[in-house]
This record gives sequence, C-alpha cells and structure tokens, in this order.
Amino acid sequence: MSALLEHKEIAALIGAYIGHFAAVEAATHTAFELAVGGNGRWAEAILGHVQSVATRLDILESLLRERVGELHWAEEALLLIPPLKKANAYRNKLAHGAYSTEQGANRLLLIGNMFEKKKTFRQEEITAEEIAAEYRSLEQLLLRLMMAVGMLPRGFVKPEPR
Repeated sequence: MSALLEHKEIAALIGAYIGHFAAVEAATHTAFELAVGGNGRWAEAILGHVQSVATRLDILESLLRERVGELHWAEEALLLIPPLKKANAYRNKLAHGAYSTEQGANRLLLIGNMFEKKKTFRQEEITAEEIAAEYRSLEQLLLRLMMAVGMLPRGFVKPEPR
C-alpha cells in the first residue's frame, strides 16, 4: 500500500482502470440480456450468481456462439470477447497484485496476481504510461461493445479498432 501512496499518479490510473472496468461488466450484462431477448431481469438472475468476470465472459461467449445466425450483432460481439478477457486479466493483475517501489520514480514493481492458481508471483515493472495506454484501450473496447450490441445512439461515431 505504501508503494501506491508514494506514486499517486500510478495509483490514480490503477483506480481509474479498475473503476472503469465496472462499466465493461455492466455492458456485458446488457449484451447477455439482449442476446436472450430478456426484459432486464435475466442477466442478473443468471450472471449475478457468477462471481468471476472471466466465467461471465465465457457464458456470454457460449450464448453468442449459439445465437450467431439469429442476432445480427453476435459475430461482431464475439470478436470482442478475447480482448475483453485480456482486459479482465489486466484488471485482475492490477487489483490483486502486490506493489513495490524498488523501481524508482514513476515506476512500480508489480508482483504477480496474488490469487493466481499457479502462484508463480511474476514480477514486472509497470509505469503510468502503460496503465494510461491500457485505460485508453479499455475505453475503446467498451465503446466497440456498446456499438456492436446497439447500446449507443444512432449517429455515434464508431471508435477506431485497435
């Protein structure tokens, strides 16, 4: 914790990424609801019992694969599942890692995901620039998902694919 207190810019970016990821989770619930043709209750009734975001994404992916011929947006949404899984893994790394200040100014040493099954405790340097770039990618991914499932108003400029 003290490492993050000493690196307020990095801490703020970590918080922003984790906080913004909640919007991605909400959008995946909406995509699920739209895929089942529900009235707003099915996503919570089913996905609300699944704690793991990775498992929720697996469920959504399976559902979309089954509905690909029936939903005009399913194929496009399916293309977003792998980057969504990658973004979730990055969120987990930030949220569940331990931080050290050994790397100096504007750098932190992130020590593995403390809750990984493998318990490898990989160490890697992270920077404010890296987290900011991942945040921008997350924003674009969220907009692409919202665009794919029709959650954005008509005329909204489609984000550039990355």
